[in-house]
Amino acid sequence: IPPEIHAGAGEAMWARPLIHDDSADLPSIVVDDANSWLQKLLELTRCLVDCDDGSYLVSQTLQRGPSDILSALLGAERMGLWFYDHPERIHEILSRAAEAFITVTKAQYNLIPPFHGGWALWNYGLWAPGSVTRLQTDASVQTSRDMYSRFILPYDRKIMKSFEFSLMDLHSGGTLIHHELLLEEPDLDALSVTLDPYESSPTIRELLPVFRRILEHKSLLIFGETSEEELAVLQAQLPPRGLCLNVILRA
Repeated sequence: IPPEIHAGAGEAMWARPLIHDDSADLPSIVVDDANSWLQKLLELTRCLVDCDDGSYLVSQTLQRGPSDILSALLGAERMGLWFYDHPERIHEILSRAAEAFITVTKAQYNLIPPFHGGWALWNYGLWAPGSVTRLQTDASVQTSRDMYSRFILPYDRKIMKSFEFSLMDLHSGGTLIHHELLLEEPDLDALSVTLDPYESSPTIRELLPVFRRILEHKSLLIFGETSEEELAVLQAQLPPRGLCLNVILRA
């Protein structure tokens, strides 16, 4: 049974949780060739490839990570409780979600021709000399370092290992808390940090030590909106090697 998808004005889409009873059977998280959502995604991918006049590169679509699928199925509150009450079911959902992520991504790559032996990475303006994936773990913002390491990271890692190159997207006001763990992952090539606009989010100057730390171990993409002053600070204070700034200047 597919979840109900909701969207509000000025808001992202979200799925109404499917699991409301702790004893309920888990819904099937298996992607097969007959899946209508997969077929529509591949239809649109073929269209982009067929219409490409050489002015753009087709890439993997934005896909939610295993923790996000878990949260979508359970809801944020029940997800937090299940880590303690039903850890074995948490692992089952995360395992199926990782497999579905890999299956869907590879199905897209079967349709997207390589560009100079590699592929583009979403809308980041980046290219890798081989198969590459972007994943995210937004819902893990509500987990501790230990909980993320024990429950979610093994399935993020499985996705990383399934492609030649990988990038994990973190949020400056949220999942950046897990960056130290991710710096230890040998199959992760880069981190992207999306700059959150919230009042509670750290400032660019406050983020500089974290950015420097990341650049000691991985490539770093900084993505989002900045002021001219903030952009100047990033350019002056961060080493250029391994750094990509994909930002929009605020008016």
